[in-house]
Amino acid sequence: MRAAVMGMRHGHISEFVRAVEENPAVSLVGIAEDEPTVRVRVAAEHSVPVYADFDELLDKEQPQVVGVARTNATKYLALTACLERGIHVIADKPLLTEMAQLRQVQAANAQSKARLGMMLSQRFSAPHRALKARVDAGEFGEIVHMYGFGPHKLRPHTRNPWELDAAQNGGVLVDLGVHYFDSLRWFSGQEPVRVAAAQGNTRFPELPQLYDHAHALMDFDGGMKGIVVADWLTPDAAPYHGDYRLYITGTRGTAEIATAGTLEPSGPNKQGGVRVVLNDKEPFDLEIPPLQHTPTSDFLEALVNDREPYGSAAEVLRTMEVTLHAKAAAESGEWVSIPAR
Repeated sequence: MRAAVMGMRHGHISEFVRAVEENPAVSLVGIAEDEPTVRVRVAAEHSVPVYADFDELLDKEQPQVVGVARTNATKYLALTACLERGIHVIADKPLLTEMAQLRQVQAANAQSKARLGMMLSQRFSAPHRALKARVDAGEFGEIVHMYGFGPHKLRPHTRNPWELDAAQNGGVLVDLGVHYFDSLRWFSGQEPVRVAAAQGNTRFPELPQLYDHAHALMDFDGGMKGIVVADWLTPDAAPYHGDYRLYITGTRGTAEIATAGTLEPSGPNKQGGVRVVLNDKEPFDLEIPPLQHTPTSDFLEALVNDREPYGSAAEVLRTMEVTLHAKAAAESGEWVSIPAR
């Protein structure tokens, strides 16, 4: 299978390149990047043809699958171009930044036989998968509420200008919160019906186009409440990039996942840990079996073996739709209704 890359604007695209290299049935045949300085670097690092024009890459190299890491606000152009040509495509999160872009990608996906994916890392996190199995088995009873927290280090001097502009990155709820909107849906099996949100910029006033924090509150169709917090406020001196947490509270017990960043070497908040407390059992750390796949390696293997990826197009598009409704709520300051699927 012939693979190509459209856009090298974010380091997450390295996951796609690595997955291609590790899959013997897939080979990288070309890269396109329209930013000249990035293109020069990419050409020096890779031994495949590097193009300035995305359409030229598709015409000349005829890839069967494409990984996309353009700026967040322009990914939808690559997604629709690939889907319209019948080319499988997976992008770094988020897929897009505006509802009009979502409708365009949804239309292209509906008319295409190609598969669409998004790099939603929490669905491929070993702690998340281990806990999901216990939730699905009913060990926590009825889920009452879930909280997802996704702080990150900004380090503005290391960022490209588009990453510091909400018009281009989508804002912090879209850029970072998308992981937790997805996880709340995935774990609970419920769909949100309305959302309220707020966002602001407190720490980085010198970056007026940036939102450095946001919060969303959601009601779900099964009665669950959900909270998502995303921010660029991880302290500069922290030894971790972010201290990511997911909390689940049910009628029979609670669980906490800590998947990255902590000052505790062990215990309930250890890195990659899951602490479970049940009504009839003492607190314990969940055993975490290893996983074999990343979002991209699963996507490629699904294509090679003609099966549905673990994160289907319907799932990732729904997560983007929910995320964009949360963005609309933050912009309006009002509760926003989320239409049923």
